[in-house]
Amino acid sequence: MLQKIRWFFLLVGVTIVLLLLLWNSSAVTVKFPFVAERQLPLSILLFTTSSLSFVFGAIVTGWMLRRRHKAAAKAEAAKKSATGKKSQPAAAEVSPTASTFSKTTG
Repeated sequence: MLQKIRWFFLLVGVTIVLLLLLWNSSAVTVKFPFVAERQLPLSILLFTTSSLSFVFGAIVTGWMLRRRHKAAAKAEAAKKSATGKKSQPAAAEVSPTASTFSKTTG
């Protein structure tokens, strides 16, 4: 259900941006800092800023989700290691040569 809501808002946002692009095609003067002034269609500026904002938001969201997943995985590993040490003897701490030595001598 949540995925459908996300798609709905994404489609509404894309529709609004497309309508704004179609309605605003007049040329405007853009002053770039330390470079120059240029005449560009307003639709190009709206499309560029919308695209860059979307990409930036996607990167930040992906970064936040990755960080959350890493924290959850770390907590899960800590939980498994804590419960694993209590319930099972630490077989990994014994070296393989010690176990073969005890088998041959004992």
